[in-house]
Amino acid sequence: MQNRRNFIQTLARGTIFASLTFLSGIFIHRWSEAGDCEQNFTCGNCKLSNRCKLPEADQYRLEKARSPKSKTANGRAGK
Repeated sequence: MQNRRNFIQTLARGTIFASLTFLSGIFIHRWSEAGDCEQNFTCGNCKLSNRCKLPEADQYRLEKARSPKSKTANGRAGK
């Protein structure tokens, strides 16, 4: 039979172990989805950013669509 201190220690260890396992699983799943990511999640330099499934690519596409069109070298608005 466990006393209260042993029970709390066992519960804390189990919680920490479960949290580490859960977070590791999330990272492994995310990296497996990023199989084609060659730019270390720098979507602006990537050729595949238009069809990438990662959340970073979604955010990049959203910011790209909202940003005003850039100007060309001669100062005129690009098309």
